[in-house]
Formats: sequence, C-alpha cells, structure tokens
Amino acid sequence: MAEFLSPNYGKASNLATDVLINYSNGVLPIDLSYIISNIPDLGIMTFTEWYESLRPELPKWASTKDELIAPLGSPDSVLMPGNDQFLLLYNEEFIETRCRWNIAHELGHYFLCHIKTDYEVYTEVQEKEANCFARHLLTPFQLVWKIAELKNARSLMNLCNYFSVSHYVMEYTINNMNKYGRNVINEELQEKFKFYLATQELEKIS
Repeated sequence: MAEFLSPNYGKASNLATDVLINYSNGVLPIDLSYIISNIPDLGIMTFTEWYESLRPELPKWASTKDELIAPLGSPDSVLMPGNDQFLLLYNEEFIETRCRWNIAHELGHYFLCHIKTDYEVYTEVQEKEANCFARHLLTPFQLVWKIAELKNARSLMNLCNYFSVSHYVMEYTINNMNKYGRNVINEELQEKFKFYLATQELEKIS
C-alpha cells in the first residue's frame, strides 16, 4: 500500500482524543501510566530497568547500558514489538516533561500502528504524526482553552504546570489553537473531564 506523502494530522489528533476518552482517568495532567495500564498488550520500562532485566544474559558487545541502547536508534525512547506484547522503553534521565513527551510520542506510534522491526527507522511522516498525537494527547485544545479561562491559569507557566508539559509544547499548542480554532468541542471528552474541571477551586475570569 502506498504511503501518504504528507502526515495525516486529522487521524492522529482524532486518535489522541479517542484514547483520552477510552483510556484516561479524566484528570490533569494526563496520567500516561494510567493509560498504559489499560492497554493489555503494552508494557513500559525505563532504559535502566530494561538493562537490569537483561543484564544476566547480555551479549559481550552490550556490557553497558549505553552499548545496549545504542542500536535502538534513539536516546529518548523506543517502541519495541514482541511476540504478544509491545514494550515502550524511555530514558528516565531526562526531566519529567521531556519523559512525558517521549512516552506520549511512542504511544502515538502504537495507536497509529506504525509497526516496524527492531532496528528499522520510522519515516518522517510517521514521526510527524506521532508528534501530533503526543501534542493532542498531552494538551487537548478544548481542555487547554477551558483551563486558560480560569483566572490563575492565565500565564503560560501556569498552563504548563496544569498539563505538565514544556513551554515549547504549550506555545505550539496555543499557536495551533489560534490558527485552527478553539471552539471545536467533543462532547465525550467534555464529559470525561467534567468532574475534574468542576472540582477545581479556580475562579473564572470576570
């Protein structure tokens, strides 16, 4: 089957919304561990945990963690296929916001069915789609807009704290909201997070 010449951003963003509706616990920041715990054929480990689990049987060429990770092709994270389960590996040495981004990015590859062999490289299109998925998973437009309406969440820093993302990710999301519109409401997503939003002791901007 021929590959799309450009990323299918609509598919990626819609899938992220579906995941939030069907797998999340409806609170902010998005709980990625909770989402993964609800996916039967997906496990998650840090690079260190993976290395320690394999260390008794490691080949001579992989005597250190760095040597084991190098062939994976990414110092950040990777989605590894298995016989009956995928394994999401990530570098826990980064700051929390980057770890969350890397995990969300790999979830994008998983849900978008970007299946590859162990050392195969994703295409540029697949990487862009996974990035789009990650943005919409961690910073869904309608939830960012709702939080932004609240008085003590007006600053970029406060929004970053609510969603546990970097300034770069939040700025990108806000720019896209301004470009493509803020008022597209998914009723199921609104329902999923309504209890969380209702219980926040925040005053709306007058």
